[in-house]
Amino acid sequence: MKVTTLLPILLSVLKGTKQAGYEGCGKELGKRGDPGAAHSTGIKTHTFLNPWSVAIVVPKDNSNVGTKIHCSGSILSRKYVLTAAHCFFGSYSKEFMVLIVGASEPTNETALAIDKRRKLSQSKKIKSVVFHPLFDKDTIAAIYDLALIEIQGRFTFKRSVWPICIPDEIFPRRHHFGKGYTLVGFGLDISDDNQQCSDLECLKTDQLNVKTKEECGAIYGLIIDAPFHKDHDRVIEALPNNFDDDPLICAQVTGQSAASCEGDSGGILLTPVFNLQNGNTAVQQAVVRGSIRNCDGSAFPTIFNRLDNKEVLPWIKSTVFGIDDSTHTCPEGYNIPSTLKCDGTNHCTDGSDEENCMLEEEPHFCPEGYSIPFHLKCDGFSQCSDSSDEAGCSSKISPQMKTGNENLLCDKLTVTGDDAGSVTGTYIISNEKASKAPDKPVYKLEGQDRFIYFALLNGDGWCIGAKEYLSGEKEGFFVYKSHLDTVEPWLVKSQWEFWNNDSYKVQVECATISKTRKYCKSNPCLKGRCIEASNQYYCLCQPNWEGQTCNQQITVPKVECPKLKVSGSDFEGCDGTYVITAEKASRSPTMPVYKKQGYDRFIFHYPGITWQIGVRESLSPGEREGSYIFKGNNEDDTEPWQTGIEWEIWDDSSNEKVRVECLRD
Repeated sequence: MKVTTLLPILLSVLKGTKQAGYEGCGKELGKRGDPGAAHSTGIKTHTFLNPWSVAIVVPKDNSNVGTKIHCSGSILSRKYVLTAAHCFFGSYSKEFMVLIVGASEPTNETALAIDKRRKLSQSKKIKSVVFHPLFDKDTIAAIYDLALIEIQGRFTFKRSVWPICIPDEIFPRRHHFGKGYTLVGFGLDISDDNQQCSDLECLKTDQLNVKTKEECGAIYGLIIDAPFHKDHDRVIEALPNNFDDDPLICAQVTGQSAASCEGDSGGILLTPVFNLQNGNTAVQQAVVRGSIRNCDGSAFPTIFNRLDNKEVLPWIKSTVFGIDDSTHTCPEGYNIPSTLKCDGTNHCTDGSDEENCMLEEEPHFCPEGYSIPFHLKCDGFSQCSDSSDEAGCSSKISPQMKTGNENLLCDKLTVTGDDAGSVTGTYIISNEKASKAPDKPVYKLEGQDRFIYFALLNGDGWCIGAKEYLSGEKEGFFVYKSHLDTVEPWLVKSQWEFWNNDSYKVQVECATISKTRKYCKSNPCLKGRCIEASNQYYCLCQPNWEGQTCNQQITVPKVECPKLKVSGSDFEGCDGTYVITAEKASRSPTMPVYKKQGYDRFIFHYPGITWQIGVRESLSPGEREGSYIFKGNNEDDTEPWQTGIEWEIWDDSSNEKVRVECLRD
């Protein structure tokens, strides 16, 4: 392990925080047995301080002379060790591996002999290995990179050999964000100039801070998005979905090189949890997958699989301790099945079966077979035909969990194309707001005064411009404009135009869009196209359908031609297909209004002028009511396509013209 100055460890003193595992697990030295044993201090540690640490050693250079560290692990019980699954895919089979516990320098034969004479260390062979059922043995990807080793014989617990605790409850991933945890492992530190250990292989600790999912994804996304990067293939293999997979977390100390090294794989990420009965109790939070850069976390943080994931914790409890978490035990002593937990009805007298019901961020499956993401459950709107997504909702569901940027589909955008105005690059979500569109997200180009924002003026829609264009005298100005009125700027692929030369164009795309169809594979959008996002999906509905899953039909006027085609000069983005809507023009409320899907472009009727193509502002009372880009010449026609002649642009000095026709299926 790469070691740096050890930061103070923050104790978790949380009301209701519990741990599970072997009876007496995670105890401090003074509560495990004989006190007073000497131990190391500082960044080199000792098994008296971390007696749950396991060194998995193999013959050095495939010989019988000496050993070397292969992986690390943790003691969970007298029979089981937790480690990383990928430790068993490589040059060594489990028959060549030996598990050594109670030894701080397990490959130092002299130190190991002393430990054995003092009856501090123990060596065990492997009886069997149980891989996590969701671990991909073909790709060896990071997700669910977990294995449980059943040893031959049993561990004898003493002050140098002791089991660590595991979490007792399933928690959402964000529970870990921003917390300081301790990394424990036997990894070979190739850059240890202090020579703290013989052969540099000894038990060490380091303090790391858990990054948010977005921070992890942004850092590793730099490699994923760079196909010629030297680490690109390795990262894609390890993180095919970047950090979209719920079990994965990453940790580092910003500005420092603290990280895991070769041999730390399968090691421990722990935190001491304080309770009045046992004092500080060590609880393992995650298992080490590894670092992209060996012993160097300054650029890329170490990757871990957390234990309190819903697919991980029950597997460990069932395999190691024989605990079936599929039932809930009420205080009266009887069990209720998992199907009755969090169903909105108290089946226990104390209501404990309805507690912590927001912890699992999993989709809800409607009876039709499609799924809806977690954030749409209990939102007050039924996305399932039987309203099952709104069943069992109680006051315990925190409204704060439905606010902020949690519903944002994409928090990082890439702009490519002509770089007039210096706008190309990566944009990340910003705290800035456009004063006329405060409900729309704003993105910022890293290190530059360039923003993507929504502008209401003139139907320009999503734009790229400077910060001063968000509010004030220059509000609504732009460098590039799109005419799009989508909820986010990347949802409709289009060419954005330069402010004074429409031959310069750029494209805006989501940089973190999922490469798998985790949600869309179930076809949740009844009348629309499913767009996969980083941790959810979005239904781009067909015309005149709405709702989170496009399951609500909009009532529109009956017309002879519900779909129109505008062709000719594509001035100001007017060309395209327009569909009848339920919109109304205030001056002609009985006449139909058509809209170009995804764009702020409408065909509407204005008394005294006839049919027009304009923007949303043109429909309602105000300074721009009745303004237009193109207009027809026959006020008497009941539908705009019946004019049969070319429409003229608002500027008499221009020769731009379009034709409006009925588009029949």
